[in-house]
Amino acid sequence: MRNGRFRRNRAFGARFSYRLDHVDRVRRVAANAYRLRPSMSWIISDLAAGKSQLRSNFVAACLERRKNRLQQPGNLGNVGLIRAEHETVLNLRWPVDLALTVASHGWVQLAPWRWEPESGQLSRSEKIGDRLGAIEVAQPKLGAIIARWVGFDATAQGEVLGRVRRWLSTDWEPSAAIVALPDGAALIERGGGRMLRGSSFYEDFIKTVLTINTSWSATCRMTAALVAEPGGGVFPGPEALLDYGEDRLRERAKLGFRAQTVVLATRRMRDDGAITSSGDGMAERLDHDYLLSLKGIGPYAAAHCRVLLHDFSRIPVDSVATAYLRNDTDATRPLSLSTDRRGARISRSATGWLGCARGLRNRLRRNQNKSGGRSFG
Repeated sequence: MRNGRFRRNRAFGARFSYRLDHVDRVRRVAANAYRLRPSMSWIISDLAAGKSQLRSNFVAACLERRKNRLQQPGNLGNVGLIRAEHETVLNLRWPVDLALTVASHGWVQLAPWRWEPESGQLSRSEKIGDRLGAIEVAQPKLGAIIARWVGFDATAQGEVLGRVRRWLSTDWEPSAAIVALPDGAALIERGGGRMLRGSSFYEDFIKTVLTINTSWSATCRMTAALVAEPGGGVFPGPEALLDYGEDRLRERAKLGFRAQTVVLATRRMRDDGAITSSGDGMAERLDHDYLLSLKGIGPYAAAHCRVLLHDFSRIPVDSVATAYLRNDTDATRPLSLSTDRRGARISRSATGWLGCARGLRNRLRRNQNKSGGRSFG
């Protein structure tokens, strides 16, 4: 019995070591691409260790160098990812850093996004009305975003800017987060703290479903399949996926069991008026309990969708992280996980968030030391 348990634990440690090695490789790639990524990994570690001021100053210096580089003559005149027919400037109420928002999570790797790190240009194909086109954004300074588009006329400017605002959460007011997380206030004030979002709630919802019980490479493949066929080059809306049907979603787009979840959840949200025909979501209708009531949606997916609606009362914790933390018998851990169907929750206070970061970081380090992997952070 002990030998069997040892083998299971050793296998778990090896799998987790592999995951962390992969994270380390991704971080190195991101460091070369985004330039500011190493400072972000350091500040996350040091927030938990109480060394935020030093790292905040470092991040401030990096951001200042980035701003100066963007404002050099010629940098705003680079040829974009698209040959734009129209251009406008979106002035922001709050600082928003495009590069940090893109690097916040993996959404930018999913079709139809395209990111050019050297020039700092983000673009994607879009459909407005019955016309297909593309939208591109770049950032001359933290207080403004340049939006360019092709395939749509000048009258589409309002719709274009509406989508850009949603991508970058420009309307999110961060004062509450600054108060709740004083150690991270400097980062938020300089444009961090936002997560890249799709053009609609429905896009974020479907992409979240495609992360359930699968690998990231499979998520990328399934998303690309939806964009290629039912979407016709753009991310498909609710009606397009319903018309495509469960069978083709399962067999041709290779969604597997997720095909039924997509069809049933889409039909339910449309019937309930929770989403529009274009996929825009009614946030007050899409609360956590409602999302949990959708077939195939568990605590992780519901919490993740709510975070992308700027509800940060729950942390999306997937099954791998939950199993790992529950297997840890350290009685001094500062984090407790609930076992009810509402999922894992921690305090909204700064102490709770930093305790979560500190506890997870220490567990990952201990696990890697036992398995001979690299240190985390």
